[in-house]
Amino acid sequence: MYGPPLRDKRCLLYRLFADQAKFWVEWLEDDEVRQFIQLDMPPSLADETTWLAQTEDNPHNIYWGIYVPADKGNAVDSRFIEYQGQWYQLIGNCVIADINLRHQRAETGTVIADKDFWHQGIASELVVMRRDWAFRNLPLHKLTSGYLAPNTASGKMQSKAGYKEVGRQKDQFFCNGRWIDRIITEITREEWEKLVTE
Repeated sequence: MYGPPLRDKRCLLYRLFADQAKFWVEWLEDDEVRQFIQLDMPPSLADETTWLAQTEDNPHNIYWGIYVPADKGNAVDSRFIEYQGQWYQLIGNCVIADINLRHQRAETGTVIADKDFWHQGIASELVVMRRDWAFRNLPLHKLTSGYLAPNTASGKMQSKAGYKEVGRQKDQFFCNGRWIDRIITEITREEWEKLVTE
């Protein structure tokens, strides 16, 4: 399913659309984009179209496309959408996944797929926005996440949002000829409440 629109200075979180599949295929053909999202092979157009269709019907996952303000739109380019009089460009997606209401936890994930927008602080902003929405709207005790050890930018992003390292899976993935650890992170509701009241 898709979450409600969320907007801050640098980005808008909004739904994805099936006709954006071709851009995802192009982005995910890049080894550099795929290396930290645990996707071994790029998807086909059919696979990506199916995935986009299924996101709307999955009650255990809440998805958003990540959009950034654009000076002007392009009506024939489905990366661009208009929202409340402003044009935005699709650059990635994020999710609150595997929502488990019994144990009051969920997993979060983010991918900036368009490399032109790496290292601009966009992900740091949206992770806080998504975190706040999750704790304010879902009966969750904690959010969990993780990143592959070489992806220090992801580690810094999660740390800024209050996620703390709680474990390490040694040699979890084999990538670029070497074994890579996966770092496990989480933030509890109590930790979040301290952050937002300070």
